Amino acid sequence: MAVTHTQLWPLGSKVLFRIFCVSFLISIMFNWLELYEVQLAEHGRKMASVRDFLAQCMRGSQAAECGDGLRGCIRFMCTHRDDLCREYFEVVYIDPIVSVPPTKVISITIVSFLMLPLICLLKGMDYFILTPLKDLPAVLQIPASLAVDLILLIVVYWSAKAACSAVLLLYRGRPPQ
Repeated sequence: MAVTHTQLWPLGSKVLFRIFCVSFLISIMFNWLELYEVQLAEHGRKMASVRDFLAQCMRGSQAAECGDGLRGCIRFMCTHRDDLCREYFEVVYIDPIVSVPPTKVISITIVSFLMLPLICLLKGMDYFILTPLKDLPAVLQIPASLAVDLILLIVVYWSAKAACSAVLLLYRGRPPQ
């Protein structure tokens, strides 16, 4: 609070912005690591499921028989299933690092960075509002909830008004008073 009322406010806001940026970048790295671990577990599960096709696919690649290609084409045309060797080689050669999309990492980071503090705040507000209302009779709960809502609306209005005036003062180059 004292920093906002002195000449140190621009320095403090820069430091807070840097802390926010660094924590956001660290959060991106940890979210990528978490998604990579999920993809690695999925890759291990797929490797275990296609391990049975290893002998068949290696035999087909070392000594190609005349009927293997024809049998594979007929099997695909009749069942519309992909070639089992193709699935095996996709699982073996595609690294889980490539499977983690950066857009998903960034979107998860943005959502978690913005929503987790709001969830904590709203849980506290929920506890603050519902605890006194539990013991009241049903007739008094409506006026009490309206009074609490009105008080919260007034607090939000005045805090938003104060924040907007502080931003305008900072925009003009003066520290807030």
